[in-house]
Amino acid sequence: MRAFPPPPTILGGGPRAFLIEWKYAELCRGEDKYNDVRAGRYDDLITAEKSPFVKIEPRALYFEPFYQLMRQTLLGWQIAEHKDHGCKPEANEEFHQNITSPGLKGGSVSEAWTAILKLPDLYISTTPAKFMQPVVNQRDTKALTNYLQRRYWSGS
Repeated sequence: MRAFPPPPTILGGGPRAFLIEWKYAELCRGEDKYNDVRAGRYDDLITAEKSPFVKIEPRALYFEPFYQLMRQTLLGWQIAEHKDHGCKPEANEEFHQNITSPGLKGGSVSEAWTAILKLPDLYISTTPAKFMQPVVNQRDTKALTNYLQRRYWSGS
């Protein structure tokens, strides 16, 4: 796949890596995933001065889908910090509208998530079809994009 530079408005342009998690058929419930092992692994990162999050009680982030978003955001932050440098289908209403954490507020998951990020512009919620649009007609990606179109984007 060819890399396309992002628009100059995104961090000055240049090559970028993207963390992508497909959210097609996942059901998120209000289950509290907080435990001592997870707290030991993530809480210090969540509350660190340079953390990507505003000051927040870490326990609020241990409810799906925020638990997954927290881990992916921390991964992206650590990759960027060590110089290693948001795709979800629109049709997955359950994912987009289900605010499962009692400690987060917003009209959608993306709204609640960006409200707790220090740099919300770095979180870009898009659909896989829109993300792949620049390479949809490239010869070397045709087989992949045709498969994705048939499998996931037939209504996009």
